[in-house]
Amino acid sequence: MKPMPVCIDTQICVWGIKTQAKPGQKNEPQMIARAQQLFFDLSKDKISVCIPSIVLAELLVHEVGSPNAEKLRAEITAKFNILVFNTMCAKRHAEMVAMSLSDDEKQKIKNLDTAMTKAKLRADLQIVSTMLGNGIKVLYTEDPTLTYVGRTAGLTVMGLPGLQTTVFDIVNENGLATIQAPSAVP
Repeated sequence: MKPMPVCIDTQICVWGIKTQAKPGQKNEPQMIARAQQLFFDLSKDKISVCIPSIVLAELLVHEVGSPNAEKLRAEITAKFNILVFNTMCAKRHAEMVAMSLSDDEKQKIKNLDTAMTKAKLRADLQIVSTMLGNGIKVLYTEDPTLTYVGRTAGLTVMGLPGLQTTVFDIVNENGLATIQAPSAVP
């Protein structure tokens, strides 16, 4: 049986593809390594990775005018399936926007991210509706609002995996590797 495709959000792409961290974010080097671990694991398991066109746009927006823009676009479109926002996505988006306009939903979303903007919420809704319209059921994200929106829409939402420890990472006081069973590092 062929594994189900998955979708990746923008920040995981920034960490895993662009290998960029925000200045001053102390945990981001680990997030880069964890995102790269995710891409490695998905590739190893031959799982198709999809990126909604809105995510591609968000990745390219900071590259406009740079020599990297076309190279990055070509690299992403060659390695990943780009999901287009089609008429089924538009239908799903309209349903999700209508649901998110209730006072109860607005408050839940505001509680998750006090700095939430309408533009960010709209992008999150577009990401999820693009997935739904294209039949993708699994989303990888570290974003609490996108997690909530995705789960509310019935998606399976996953975070980044922990880093894997290998025998080469374990060194004793004599500088020699000690053999231990691999385990996840938080």
